[in-house]
Formats: sequence, structure tokens, C-alpha cells
Amino acid sequence: MRAVVLRAAGVAALALAAGAAAVPAPLVIADEEGDNEDAPDVVEVRVASEPGVFAFRISFAAAPPLTSGEQLVSVLVDADRDETTGPEGFEYALRADASAARLETWIDAVWEPASVRGLRSSFASSVLSLVLPRAAVGGTRAIDFLVVASEGDTDLEGTADIAPELGNATFALPDARRVEATLRPVAPRAGRPVGLGPVGVVLSDGSRAPASVVVCSATVRGRPLPGAGRCSWRLPRNGAGAMLVVHVRAAWEGSQAPARTLRVRVR
Repeated sequence: MRAVVLRAAGVAALALAAGAAAVPAPLVIADEEGDNEDAPDVVEVRVASEPGVFAFRISFAAAPPLTSGEQLVSVLVDADRDETTGPEGFEYALRADASAARLETWIDAVWEPASVRGLRSSFASSVLSLVLPRAAVGGTRAIDFLVVASEGDTDLEGTADIAPELGNATFALPDARRVEATLRPVAPRAGRPVGLGPVGVVLSDGSRAPASVVVCSATVRGRPLPGAGRCSWRLPRNGAGAMLVVHVRAAWEGSQAPARTLRVRVR
């Protein structure tokens, strides 16, 4: 049976039906203002899931500013969540100042620069935004991390502001639990086209998201229908009264939901 595979180009490509909740809410960590001494004063760290990336938004108090070449922010990442790999478990260090960012990996007891495609950073209005591709940290869906703002010291031995203060934070993408899909039209007719509307997934935290990958196939009287586009088919002219069976598999950010089967009698 030939299946149609659909990959979303982004959230807008497969927007869910009206009323569906947005993708998972970000993790927000508040940090005490004024606990920085001479280092940049972190007041909030926000981590969100975007297609294929971890998106960090680090907010600072107004002073001192984050100055290029003088102050440094290190996002230490434990991607395998194993305390025995890397210093205190961290295998990656995302370093950024006001003008640029780079990724380093812990190799042979030394931080080494890593080549990363898609790493982005920006700093404006006391907010540092960092986009870290998940592929750059092994494709993991869950990380432990620590944010350290310092006076340009990658060894982090001087004055620094750390968030969260009481240990590493964890950000984990929820799992895909259920496929949401409907036929269009809901009452298909013989000889007419039929297809799937937007396909989404219900996640383990109760939120909903557009599926990033959709695999679909359809049969009438047990015979596969040839595809007529993205998860769409044309029903046979003699199909009235037969059962249309559509199989839908969907994944979100590497997590696949159990397959769903739609059945409807052809008019």
C-alpha cells in the first residue's frame, strides 16, 4: 500500500483547527535581581520549543549591559542527562555575548569549538535570544541546563550570576500521544476527491501542535487508492456504499503518536 508522506515546513504550514491550544508553553525561570555583583544581572530565563530547536530568551536587569567582548553568557547543556559525561555532566556550552554566539563541546577534558548550522543569536532591549538546533546536541528531546552570566570568563571562576540558583533546570519536549485528523469532506462521494484536513497531535502535557511529519494511506474495498496530492485521493465512481478506510500516522519533533484509522461510508 503506497503511503503519502507530508513534512511540515513550519508551524504555519499545518495550523490546527480554530480553538486548538498552542504548542507547549515555555519553561520560565525567574532569577533574583541584584544578585550579580559585577556580572550581568539575569532576571529571567525562558526556554521554548520551536521546530527542530531549543529557543532561549535570557532577560537582564538594565545595568550592567551585556557588552560585546566583555561580558559572556554560557548556557551549559547536559544533553544525555548523565552526570558522568563532561564537567558536572555538561557536554556542551553555548557561549554568547551581545554580538555573536558559538557552541563548544567537551572533548578530552577541554572545551573545543563545534561547527553548527542554524545557531542564531541576537541582543536587544536587555534580552539575549539564542536558537540552538537540537541536532547540534545529539537530537535530544530533553536537556538539563544552567545559565551563567560572567565577566567574560569561560572558566566561570570569577563573579557570575547563575540561573537557576539551586541547581540545573530541565526542559523536555512532551510526547505525542494522539493523532487529530478529519476528512474533507466529512461525507465523501463516489467519483469525488477526498482528503485530510490539517493533521495535529495531542501532546502528553495536554497541549496540541501541528504534526511535523504525516504518513497517510487510503483504501476502498481493501484496495489502495492512488494519491491525488498531499494526503488526498479520488474515490472510484463505483464506490458508493463502500467503506473508505484512511490510516494516519503523525509525529511531532521526533515523537510518533499511535496510528489513527478513519472509516466512513462512501455516498
